[in-house]
Amino acid sequence: MDNYSQLAAARLQEAMGSLRAVIAAAPGDLEARGYLLQIADETGDYTTIIHQSMNCAAVSLARGDRLSALKVYEAILFLPERVSPDVATQVLQMVETVGPEIFLRLAEVRLDMGQHDEALQYLQQSNEWRPGVWETNMALGRAYLAKKRYKHAIGEFQEVVRLAGNDWQPSAEAYAWLGEIFVELGRAPHFTCRWFMHAAELYARHDHGEEARGCYARVLELDPDNQPARQALSEASPAELGENSETIRELRARGDFLGALRELDQLLQKRPRDVHARLYRGECLRVLERHQEAQENDQLLYQIASRASYYGEWDRSAPSRRSGTPGK
Repeated sequence: MDNYSQLAAARLQEAMGSLRAVIAAAPGDLEARGYLLQIADETGDYTTIIHQSMNCAAVSLARGDRLSALKVYEAILFLPERVSPDVATQVLQMVETVGPEIFLRLAEVRLDMGQHDEALQYLQQSNEWRPGVWETNMALGRAYLAKKRYKHAIGEFQEVVRLAGNDWQPSAEAYAWLGEIFVELGRAPHFTCRWFMHAAELYARHDHGEEARGCYARVLELDPDNQPARQALSEASPAELGENSETIRELRARGDFLGALRELDQLLQKRPRDVHARLYRGECLRVLERHQEAQENDQLLYQIASRASYYGEWDRSAPSRRSGTPGK
């Protein structure tokens, strides 16, 4: 290598180092990642190309730009076809190491877009290349459920629980999905509710209060007389009612449920989706024997606190929990 080539290579390495420093400070800087990809492409640094492309796709997904993420993932898969033949085999092996992850992410995007057949194809390939990954089984369960292939969906969610082991959160999510399947199948409430109770207990044990309340509310929506679920909801702390908590506590302690009801109604005018206020309002209405209003209040409570309200049907939340912050 002549002196000019050595100098040019040194400057490219210096530029790559500077760009990596920018990315370390601002992982979401797609412009810096784009410049780094250009240099990597010029120098044939395929490791950097694949790594940075994966991170660019993750940033795009985090921003809700699914189409950009799809293009990047597909570009990685086709990378071996556009390199020179002498390095094609090496690049193919590198792509195969990230292939299962790419197929899983492509499938999740297709699921969110309602393209269930395409999602299943990607998931089956991901599972074939790298079996035993609970995220893949979770997505397979969602895809089969969307296709109303209930037997397959049940098997996938049960596999999630088996594979998750001590990772309690996917187990809780899988239990809730199993509950939804049995609701669709028209199973009896006492059978269906136990799956939501399993999920709620896991969430409660690990201090995920909102998720736990959502599952308990789903139980009460299906079985209004379920006392363990009602008790769990009623144990929400009055302190969570904010500045009104002391007044409400005093009024309830004095037996002034009508006064407490007025305070709760004022609170709900400001925060109409406040689960705790809605819960205590139902209690006051029942004590005051205003049963029709209590029933209407409870229906609103179940709607607000149910998993659909907290999670947007849950199938949008999973990728963000797994992807995390893109690396350097």
